[in-house]
Amino acid sequence: MPVTLADIDRAHLRGIEDKEERGKQKILYLCDTPQTRKKLMVLLDVKSKKTFFRVYLKPLLESGRLLMTHPDQPSISTQEYIRNPELF
Repeated sequence: MPVTLADIDRAHLRGIEDKEERGKQKILYLCDTPQTRKKLMVLLDVKSKKTFFRVYLKPLLESGRLLMTHPDQPSISTQEYIRNPELF
């Protein structure tokens, strides 16, 4: 049975009140395997690519908690994101 975002909220994010931080934690949870930006946006119900990058992806990438599968080509259409295994 696949894990839903509701399951993640119940099991992992109960104490996090800030919506943006909760979203970042969901991304990190989901990115135990590589995920596309598009899929993550759908799962978090974010419509704007610009907002998604500014609020969620950029802070996670800059902190080193999230990695790109193609770091030398950040705009490539096949770009995926994965949680940094060294930090988890």
